[in-house]
Amino acid sequence: KEVTPKGLGAAGIILPSTTELTYTVHFQNTGNAPAINVYILDTLDFNIIPESIEILGRSHTMTPSWVAPGVLKFSFNNINLADSFSNEPASHGFVTYKVKLVNNISLGTQVSNTAYIYFDFNAPIITNTVLNTLDILSSTSIQSVNANLSVYPNPAKEELFIHINNLKNNATSY
Repeated sequence: KEVTPKGLGAAGIILPSTTELTYTVHFQNTGNAPAINVYILDTLDFNIIPESIEILGRSHTMTPSWVAPGVLKFSFNNINLADSFSNEPASHGFVTYKVKLVNNISLGTQVSNTAYIYFDFNAPIITNTVLNTLDILSSTSIQSVNANLSVYPNPAKEELFIHINNLKNNATSY
C-alpha cells in the first residue's frame, strides 16, 4: 500500500494545508493457480470524507461499493489473475484512488490506512499500514528524517539557515 503525499519520516509528516490523499493498493497472486475473484476491503480513517472518493486507476475491470459506513470494497470479479509461477508479469494488479481530508484537522492528527486483500476464498492478505501526520515542518522534524540536515527557523521571515553535518568535514552552514 502506498500513499501520496508520503510525507517526511516514519510519521509521514504532511502540512496542515494538505487536502487530499491518494492511495494505491497493489496485489499479486503468489498462489499456484489463477485467482478467479479478488476483492479488497479498505476501511477509511475517520478524518477522510468517504463521499469524496475518486477512482484514478485500476489494473483490471473493478467495481467499487460501500459495505459499511467508511468501508470500501473493490471487487475484481472474474479477474482470472494468473499465478506468479506460470506468468509472473500477469500476476499483478492494483487500484488507485483519491480522497479528501475533513476540514480543520488539528496538528498532530494521524491518518492511517490498511487494506485487506482476498483471493477467492482464502484468508486475507493484510497490507502494510500507511501513515500521515499533520504537522508544521520544523527543524526537528527534518532532523528526524535526516540527522545530517537541519533547517531553521521555521517558519522563516527574512533568513533561513541550512546546517549540513558532513561526516568528513564536520559541520557546514549556509
